[in-house]
Amino acid sequence: MIRDGLTMLINSQKDLEVVACAGDVETGLEAIEQTQPDIVILGLNNTPRINTLEWISRLKNRKGQSKLLVLAGSEDLNDLRQALKDGVAGYLLKRSSAEEFVKAIRTIALGGRYLDPSAIENLIDVAHTAPRPEKQASALDLSEREEEVLRLIAQGHSNKEIAGDLGV
Repeated sequence: MIRDGLTMLINSQKDLEVVACAGDVETGLEAIEQTQPDIVILGLNNTPRINTLEWISRLKNRKGQSKLLVLAGSEDLNDLRQALKDGVAGYLLKRSSAEEFVKAIRTIALGGRYLDPSAIENLIDVAHTAPRPEKQASALDLSEREEEVLRLIAQGHSNKEIAGDLGV
């Protein structure tokens, strides 16, 4: 039902088209091989049967290099970190609006990256509250400038707008 709704939403956009759908990752891998889509939208579901984060890594190592947009059901920062480490182009929470979903797809299609604004805020909050050993740098050890860039991204600014705002 959700897949059908997302398909209808994407196909209702003049500049977007769904070329294949799959109910599981194995069928999805076959569809990707056959259709070579620009973007693969993958629901993040960690179940005993399938760990989707493992599949992200498999997808990134295939020919064709479709860009990946992950739809996550929770705000688990470990999932976000792993997905980013695996090189996804986008990470969006399933609770996001239809407009946010389409914006993420378009941003990725134009070569950008898209992170859910809530996920960015959570990363920044963790960076401020996590205790850090003095000599060991954290993956979230961000400078004020980097935090400002993340905030502007979370607010939906383009790279060009961010550069202008920061005087770069």
